[in-house]
Parts: sequence; C-alpha cells; structure tokens
Amino acid sequence: MELRRPMGRIGRDSLWYHVERIFQMFALAAVAVVSVSLFSCQRAGDSPSPADADQPSSAVDPGPDIAASIMEWSHVEKFLQTSQPGKIVVADIWSTSCVPCMRELPHLFELKQKYPGKIAAVSINIDYAGLDDETPDQAREKALEFLRKCPGAEVGIHIVSSTEDTKVYELAEIPSIPAVLVYGSNGKLVKKFGLEGEEFSYEKTITPFVEELLKGSPSQEEP
Repeated sequence: MELRRPMGRIGRDSLWYHVERIFQMFALAAVAVVSVSLFSCQRAGDSPSPADADQPSSAVDPGPDIAASIMEWSHVEKFLQTSQPGKIVVADIWSTSCVPCMRELPHLFELKQKYPGKIAAVSINIDYAGLDDETPDQAREKALEFLRKCPGAEVGIHIVSSTEDTKVYELAEIPSIPAVLVYGSNGKLVKKFGLEGEEFSYEKTITPFVEELLKGSPSQEEP
C-alpha cells in the first residue's frame, strides 16, 4: 500500500508532520557522519604515519670537502718555492703505509690553524710506487680516504706525487719518511727534517723552529 502525503501545509498534530520530522533528523545525522569521516580522512592524509616518522635519515656525512692535486716532483718543488709568497711553507712528505707519518700529520694542520695567514700547510703523499698495476689516481683516492678522516685536513693544501716514491727520496734528498721541508717567506728552503738518524716531531722540533722563523731568526737557505 502506497502512502501519499496530503497536499498543503501539514499541522504539527498531524501524523505526517511527525513522520517528516523523523526523516529530517535521520538525514541530518547521516550528513554529520559523512562530514566527520571525510575530515578525519583528510587529516590522516596530511600527517606522516608513525612508520614514516620512525624512519632514520638516509643522509650520510661525507666528511670535509678535500681535494688533492697530482704533480710530478719537479712541479711540486716549483709549487713550494713560488705559490705562497710571503708565507712560510711547511711541506710534510707522507704515505698511508707510514704509521708515524699519519700520526704526526694532524699537527701540521694544527700549526696552520695556530698561525692562519702566515703559514701554508702542504701535505705531499708519495703512495705511488710506479708499479704496472697502479696509477697516481689510485694513490690519490687512497690518500683522500685518510685525509677526510684526518683532523684539520681541510685547512691544508694536498698534493699526490706522480713521481714514484723511490725517485722522490732521491730528488728530495731524504733517506725515508716522515720528512718535513720548511721554506721561508722568500721561497727558499731553510730546514729539512728527516735526515739520517735525526729524531723530530712537530711538538718538540718542527713547531718551535717555525715559530722562531716567524720571529725572523733562522734566515739562510739550508745547503
């Protein structure tokens, strides 16, 4: 049986009045439920999930931005003599196979940090041995791997020799490494640490010598 709504305005005492009120209440309740549901979904979409919030950062600290130039020894010598006018140049010759070298090298950079603008700190790596299965580029990567972990290395100038290590000993006239060359502000060699039987360290010999040099004491070129 089909129910038909009477035509015209319905009084409050009419059965149809109460039926319409009930339908209106149900309709309003349904709209309210749908609105709350949509709002909740929108908020959930705006916020990261707990799983996302707990994910660790994928960023990795690459360490200091350090570069190293590859040079043959004749160019290294010219660089030490002419590239830093007015500054004392302290050049440390080292290798990743030399434990005493790597232990002392951070003190080179400490010296530079102590006297910024007055000293140039140059590290010269001689890992390259001239073997058939190695290149200077490979020696550079090996050196940089250490330098990126070496405290203070970002203040230094870094060179990797493309002249094989045994030839460097001969040309630099040093018996072994570690060895340190000190050039005066005029570009002349004033001191060589690492001669036969000589004991030296930055703390006891190199830093005090450089500090005296800054005062203007040692001045003549070493023979």
